[in-house]
Amino acid sequence: MNQPQNPQSLMLSTDLSSKDNAYLYQSPILVATNNESGIPSPIRFLMGLMIPVFLLIIPFTLFSIEESIGEELSFSYGENHFIVTLENVNDTKYLSNFSEYLDEEYADTRIIDCGIEITEYGGEFFEINNRLTQPNYTDRIYQHACKPIVLNNGTDGNYSIISTLNSDVLSSFQLDLNLEMNTPIIYSMNLDESETVAVASISAIFYNQNGSIDDRFFTQFNQSENVSEIVFGLTSVGYIDQYGTIEFNNTANITSVSLEYISISTIGYWNMDGYVQFDDGEYHGQSINIAFFTISDKLRIENEMQDNQLMSDQRDVAMFGYLSCCGILITSLILTIYGFASRNGIPMAIGALISFIICPIIFVIPANIP
Repeated sequence: MNQPQNPQSLMLSTDLSSKDNAYLYQSPILVATNNESGIPSPIRFLMGLMIPVFLLIIPFTLFSIEESIGEELSFSYGENHFIVTLENVNDTKYLSNFSEYLDEEYADTRIIDCGIEITEYGGEFFEINNRLTQPNYTDRIYQHACKPIVLNNGTDGNYSIISTLNSDVLSSFQLDLNLEMNTPIIYSMNLDESETVAVASISAIFYNQNGSIDDRFFTQFNQSENVSEIVFGLTSVGYIDQYGTIEFNNTANITSVSLEYISISTIGYWNMDGYVQFDDGEYHGQSINIAFFTISDKLRIENEMQDNQLMSDQRDVAMFGYLSCCGILITSLILTIYGFASRNGIPMAIGALISFIICPIIFVIPANIP
């Protein structure tokens, strides 16, 4: 009876040498199954979706930097301001010195206006967008200020005046003229000691012997001289100054002149040495504040150069921000193409395609939130 033989093992080898079996190195061939351990589909989907979304942090950061640069823009055009506290020295009189605020580096600084903080009239100062304002003044009669109309007016010692309006309506004056022809004659409006005329506001009507208006005569403001010139045709025949002095050369039988103007009262003085005095006849406590508004050509040039540089930096940062947005969309397209082209990459392609759609939406929504 035949006995069953023991099974013989068979090994396949790539070694084809005919050497002795004792020295034969045999390499087995392993046959693997088709079970792959790749990245799960949900993870592939999230990769395609979230990689572009995560990259949105780049343009968001760049545009945030652009906005912060914009906040540094001043657009001040060489304008500035400072506040001086005046101490009460005698009843209604207040004094101070603001020379410490005058920077020698900007020696061309000029004071163009000022405002007095009289709190009982609603004159509190507020700074809005680097601009000092007094928005709560309810009546301009009480709005004490150094107006440009009188800024360059020199008084004793080359002081400029601080003034306030005497009324919220125009004042009027009727001047009867000497009929002497072609001779400059000086007249007076008989103003009070503290009263002056805002010469830029003067309007005049000239009447001849028949009582008719002679419109060949008119007045025009001469800013350099701070007077209102009386002009006949193209020739100056007189002037009216802030103190109510009228010089007129009657060249055409003018008998009277009807004047309307803004009347102002002098309530203080200041000069570019820093001396400032205020007295409006009222007691306003132990101290008051005056804000002086200045302008400097040198500072204006520096401001413009700084603003131009900041705007250039803004444009550069914004350009990189927009380029990064384009780069994110291109990344979404690359992931989409790669996903569809690769084995088991469809979930990544779908996620990337969705990100291509939602990334612009995510970027635009915050920009439209008030």
